[in-house]
Amino acid sequence: MSGDKVICEDCVTGYLKTGETKGDTKTIGTVQAYFTPSSSHKSEKAIVIIGDIFGWEFINARLYADEIARQTGFLVVLPDLMKGYAAPADALMKPPVGFVNSILHKAKMVPMIYSSGRAIMALKPDAVLDLAHGVLNDLRASYGIKSIGVHGFCFGGKYSILLGNKGPNDTPSPVQAFAAGHPSLLKIPGDVENIDPTIPGFLQYAESDFMVSEKNRQDIDHIIQEKSFSNLKTKLYPGTKHGFCLKSNDDDEKERATATEATTDAAQFFASKL
Repeated sequence: MSGDKVICEDCVTGYLKTGETKGDTKTIGTVQAYFTPSSSHKSEKAIVIIGDIFGWEFINARLYADEIARQTGFLVVLPDLMKGYAAPADALMKPPVGFVNSILHKAKMVPMIYSSGRAIMALKPDAVLDLAHGVLNDLRASYGIKSIGVHGFCFGGKYSILLGNKGPNDTPSPVQAFAAGHPSLLKIPGDVENIDPTIPGFLQYAESDFMVSEKNRQDIDHIIQEKSFSNLKTKLYPGTKHGFCLKSNDDDEKERATATEATTDAAQFFASKL
């Protein structure tokens, strides 16, 4: 069961992006959030992005949000749902090159994974979802948003899927579409079998992923077939590792192209479904 896996090496390994972000920050619900192209952007549609272990201030996540906003024209919001537990961006470690560097890298990973894993486990799902619902409610009440999609990665992938679930007593999902890039901490079948079948969903898989293994993907496919989730689509990106959507190496042509493909796929999904 994927939910037994707290964190993996690829969660905290990757490449830091460079660039100038376009948005601004503002309180929404009870949390701070990054808005792009700006908090004054007029749209009846919004995408809420729930980041990975590096949280809402991570430049990679903000640049990703900027690109999704550019491609869709929607308001995109990246809220702080980690209550101060996000790992600092300077903790991101590049993948090692060579045997000796690999050994040293793994030695450094052990305390980081342990510390980050403890922090993640301190975040109770109900508390995170309460913060998310506050964001969704405020988007509708204060920003005139009528249609909302949610897109999560790693840590955030679980919560985008949970927000795509039916509510208590089979009430509808609070969002109109959801997507998850290489999600973590999934409880299978529980987090998947209660998805609202009336809303579109999109799962973006890494080929090599400790968090969502090939067996996990097969189990999810079985649930999709068994429950006739015709609105839930999946895509496997060959040659990728957990984290590829946000933390790819822009200097590697293949990695950059695959990450770009995943970004465009997500933008087109929301543009067509919201």
